[in-house]
Amino acid sequence: VNWSPTVQSALAESELEYNDKHTSTAIYVRFRLKNDALLSSLLPQLNTENIYALIWTTTPWSLIGNQAVAVNEKLKYLFIKFPSTNDIYIVAESLLNNIKKYPPFTNDQFEIIGNCLGSQLSGVNSHPPIYHDDKTYPIVTSDHVTDELGTGLVHIAPAHGSD
Repeated sequence: VNWSPTVQSALAESELEYNDKHTSTAIYVRFRLKNDALLSSLLPQLNTENIYALIWTTTPWSLIGNQAVAVNEKLKYLFIKFPSTNDIYIVAESLLNNIKKYPPFTNDQFEIIGNCLGSQLSGVNSHPPIYHDDKTYPIVTSDHVTDELGTGLVHIAPAHGSD
């Protein structure tokens, strides 16, 4: 529902004026994954302390309301390790070239150490990127996650709208 804070009333779509010159800022955010048996089963040969789900969002203000990370169950995801930090990031294979435009991916100083389907990530838990407590949120599968833009991982903040 579109809302006018000035008159404290709902607005019809025809009452809205859009700024055609407005551009939204997108950011990449990493969600540290919980080190547990499910995550360890995906990468049994590694210490799973520094594994991150890398999400891309055009609504960074909604990160405080995050409740989950979504993946597409049919997409193939890569585990990418940076030897300099031992950090491992999960991204959709089909979007790897898109993120190579942004640091730290620009220098190609990483190695692909594994892969899995999105369905295999379902149930892995992530820590919120803003709060540093023991609370975790699940990785879930959703058909609305595509490999058209971003990383193939989407943060879910239901209080800030659908999708």
